[in-house]
Amino acid sequence: MPENTRYAALRDLASSAGPLLLLSLLLLALTYWWLDPNPPRSVRLATGPAQSAYAEFGQRYARALRDYGIEVRLLPSEGSAQNLQMLQGGMADLAFVQGGTQQRSDSGAEALQSLGSLFVEPVWLFYRTDRARQISTTASITALAQLQGLRVNVGLAGSGVPSLMDKLFEVNRIEPGSVT
Repeated sequence: MPENTRYAALRDLASSAGPLLLLSLLLLALTYWWLDPNPPRSVRLATGPAQSAYAEFGQRYARALRDYGIEVRLLPSEGSAQNLQMLQGGMADLAFVQGGTQQRSDSGAEALQSLGSLFVEPVWLFYRTDRARQISTTASITALAQLQGLRVNVGLAGSGVPSLMDKLFEVNRIEPGSVT
């Protein structure tokens, strides 16, 4: 093949495929810019009350994500229930929420996703033995049903504990009005 013919073929290939290749690269760059597949540079994280486990975890996540160039704005709250409201209202991007806090909606159109579990949150029941003697001969409470008629502290209104306790009372057939 003569030398001029070879260069002519390469020139023809470059002039016909070059613009197509250039257009493809331009569309690929434009798509990458438009979709923005990179993680956000800043997120709002709803934590919990000061000096709570949620607040401490929030600070740890902020330090860890800072190493990756992500700024975490911590949003203190009353607890799990308020964190859920902040998520649903768009005031927070991420939040710590106690398992079982969210109420299932009938529409099934929940846009929230769980990323995992941080730790087990046990339910502790503390009571005064002198008060237990008034309701039981053994001075010990062995079932939630024995709480009927007593005054019970189930946590802060914005935390997830009141919701959990309502569910536990319902399962144990404790009428809402029978516990103060």
